[in-house]
Amino acid sequence: MNVVIISAPGVRTPYFAHVGDELFDARVKSIKLDTVTFAMNVPNGTDGKTPRDIVRKVRPKPGEDR
Repeated sequence: MNVVIISAPGVRTPYFAHVGDELFDARVKSIKLDTVTFAMNVPNGTDGKTPRDIVRKVRPKPGEDR
């Protein structure tokens, strides 16, 4: 997969993201058919930011939180 469409509650216009794109405090690390992995910079006490991977489902099943 090359592109993922990202939307958020209350935001009218979706965002088309590619691997490597920066989104606020995260970078799109990988895009698969059912998941997107973000490398998120999490503040910590020593060096300022530590990367952490966050995996999100692309197409949630009915009844799952988005």
